[in-house]
This record gives sequence, C-alpha cells and structure tokens, in this order.
Amino acid sequence: MVTLRAKMSYVIKLRKEGRTKSIVDGADMLTILMEEPIFGGDEQEIMDGCLEFFVGGAISIASTTANFIMRTAQLPDVKQKVREEFKRVVVVPIESQGKSFSMKESFTFDTI
Repeated sequence: MVTLRAKMSYVIKLRKEGRTKSIVDGADMLTILMEEPIFGGDEQEIMDGCLEFFVGGAISIASTTANFIMRTAQLPDVKQKVREEFKRVVVVPIESQGKSFSMKESFTFDTI
C-alpha cells in the first residue's frame, strides 16, 4: 500500500523535475509552498505545509457545519426557514422526477 507521504513525495519530485504543471490558472498550493523561501525547498516542510492546509480546511468546514446545526437547533424561526429551503431545493426536484424522497437513501456517504 502506498502511503499519502509517498504519493506527495512523488508529486513534489515530478513538479521539481518539471514533469507536471499546475492544473489551475496561476499558482496552486503546492507551487506556492515549493517557491516559498521559508520552506527552502525542503520536501518534508512542503509536505507538512500541504497537510496543515488540508487538515485546517477540513476542521474549519466541520466546525462551521457543527456551529450551523447547533445555532439552527436553537432558533426555531431559522430552523423552519432551513426546512422550507431544503424541501424546495432538494425534496421537490427529486419528487418532480417521480421519485420518492428518503433522507436515509438520499444522504449516504457516496452521495454526500
């Protein structure tokens, strides 16, 4: 099994050799970290920087979602508005295709 660190090391090697390019216009995170003098081109530092941004992003998304759910539960008027919008944006389009909506079937790991 290939580890995440091994995959990242391989991508960094390819980028340093000029065998890959960013798929976005402008610099991507890897390019920025590789060119940043503070990292000094150190592969370990670059990998750690990538992981920090990845984990930080995942944590902030989870935190934002948890805060949204908590605040929504505390405010009945907001909860009602969220339910109405969810029904309008998610349930109605599914039912308009002649399908029945099931929370359990609609929100599996694969569909989210």
